Amino acid sequence: QWQTVASLAEPGIDTDQWVGQFCVTGSGQRAVVVYAPRQYANNPATETAGGFAAVVNLASGSVTKLAERVSLAYYNPGCGAGDTFTLSRLEGTESKPQTWTGVVNAANGKMVRSIRSKGQLTSAVPVGNRVIAATSGGIAELGSDGRTRVLAGTKGTPYRLTADGASGVAFQVNEGTQIHFDRYAGNRVSTIGSAAIGTARLHG
Repeated sequence: QWQTVASLAEPGIDTDQWVGQFCVTGSGQRAVVVYAPRQYANNPATETAGGFAAVVNLASGSVTKLAERVSLAYYNPGCGAGDTFTLSRLEGTESKPQTWTGVVNAANGKMVRSIRSKGQLTSAVPVGNRVIAATSGGIAELGSDGRTRVLAGTKGTPYRLTADGASGVAFQVNEGTQIHFDRYAGNRVSTIGSAAIGTARLHG
């Protein structure tokens, strides 16, 4: 039977509908939610940096709202296998974009660290003590200094990165009419399976 755990909104904002994305931390105890009024998705400024973020305790229903405003995107937030998660925000200009990524402890809502990287990075997830994200041609580790180190190249742009255990990451890549489901671990990429585009997608 469905029941409401918590309701999220921001005072003073008039909208007919709130929209957003969420993920559940590896412990299964907390949901991380990025949410905003529906109209924010139609404005570039609020779409890239206008989303609100909160952590919901699934047992008690208590809500911890976070200070950072973040992007409204299918990959935001990103939960790891433990109790940390990532939030991200597109910054800079169209010709010189940069990506802000924050790693947050879901248990207390405290920022563990934040990283600013050149270019547009997507689908960032915490994997152990590392942060791994998608680039246009592969998956990369984000260093604390903002530098990106490509871990593995892919034939297309990877997406839906998902922490897979303490040190692995799974992701999707489109190739022709097929989705390939790949896994990175032990410094190599393995293809686990494939399906026709539009028929399946990866979940944590």
